Amino acid sequence: MVMTNMNIDSGNGRREIPAALNRASWRQIPARPVDEWILSADLGMVNDFTALVGLHHKIVATGGWVADEVRHAWKENQIETLEVPFLERIPLGTSYPRQVEHIARILQRPPLDRATLCCDSTGVGEAVFSMFVEAGLKPTGITITSGSETTQPATRRYHVPKATLISCLDSKLGNGLVIASDLLESPTLKTELGDLQRTVSAAGRASYAAGRVAQNDDLVLSLAIAVWFAVGRVRNTVEWKNNAF
Repeated sequence: MVMTNMNIDSGNGRREIPAALNRASWRQIPARPVDEWILSADLGMVNDFTALVGLHHKIVATGGWVADEVRHAWKENQIETLEVPFLERIPLGTSYPRQVEHIARILQRPPLDRATLCCDSTGVGEAVFSMFVEAGLKPTGITITSGSETTQPATRRYHVPKATLISCLDSKLGNGLVIASDLLESPTLKTELGDLQRTVSAAGRASYAAGRVAQNDDLVLSLAIAVWFAVGRVRNTVEWKNNAF
């Protein structure tokens, strides 16, 4: 369709209305179906747990379209869900080679055999992260920072502020995120979520830490990594104009 401007008589003469404001000419932005699994690992130091979270991320088109007045486009309605059917804390004292072997076994079992492995590589260092690479698990490394900017220094490597991870998780709590209640670690995760402390510096920068009750935030961080990887990364959106709908 060729877009043309419309003329409207305002009483004092004629003025042009941009063709983009003619909704019949607006492009369509269809929903992008998603069905992906993510296994995130917050790798613990010597005296910390390694926390694992399995996340199932789905986006399903529901039909119908809504007008996006800002972008002058029609967006297809969709439902997004984030389900957590798997939680685990690897016992304290488990060596890193054994942790790698254990996670490799988990990734061989359906439905997590389709999962992308995301590892927090912040505290354990490059040597431990490299074990997952050498095991052929193709991990994505997430380095948690105290800054304010998310960067991607290399393929499958991200530097993400902790505040960004937690904010992304917070936006999905009660908004599509469902954590199975019958998992062994579900009560621990619930406690960590309820005890997470948010502070804001004089410069307005938010930071998060475990409070007095939970003391740890390993499951929360692992969940935040999974949610951010699912919905927080910059994705290439497919947009095209289609005037027949």
